[in-house]
Amino acid sequence: MEEKIAKMFGGKALKGGTDKQKKWAEIIRSGKLQRISNADDAVTVATNESAQWATWWIEHKDTNPETIARNIKNQRESK
Repeated sequence: MEEKIAKMFGGKALKGGTDKQKKWAEIIRSGKLQRISNADDAVTVATNESAQWATWWIEHKDTNPETIARNIKNQRESK
């Protein structure tokens, strides 16, 4: 179920970590993407290179979804 939500926003299967970590990270990612108010921002997050790793989602589990989106957008704009 969680992977389907990420795919809706262009996300791919998570890399790295154990199977248990990947399952946990998928739950985190799914919840965060669903709570980002702007669909375009959710796509930006889901397709971000860093956000393809299970450990990235686990490290950002306590970060507000809107903050994640803003930080990734700012990072992309500064390149």
